[in-house]
Amino acid sequence: DRVMTSLSDDYKVGEKNHYNERYAGDSSTIPRKVNHNDIVNENAVQYFNAIVKGIVKERGEISMLDYGCGTGDKSVPLIGNQTILKGIDISDKSISKAMEKYSDLQNVSFEVMDCERTSFPDNSFDLIFDY
Repeated sequence: DRVMTSLSDDYKVGEKNHYNERYAGDSSTIPRKVNHNDIVNENAVQYFNAIVKGIVKERGEISMLDYGCGTGDKSVPLIGNQTILKGIDISDKSISKAMEKYSDLQNVSFEVMDCERTSFPDNSFDLIFDY
């Protein structure tokens, strides 16, 4: 009896394996490849970051979910002192790196979780985003 998995599940396994391999060692020694998409998206990312920072500044206390957070390097710089940030990712190695990097921040937490099958109750966050 062979168990069939969906294409989505196969894709997720591939993603998890890719990022687990990427962050298994010292990621500071991995050269970052810059490609055309990085350059094209730079303005959009800066605009997005400005919007999120504006929301955080305007609202003060806010609860955010970074959906597919990786190592947290994109979301942590966006938060303020009153922001509660929860990061989830399918890669346990990415989450481990995020926890190491940001263990000193009381308002930030990370958890291994399938983004398509979260365990959060409805309306748990004021802002949910994914890079």
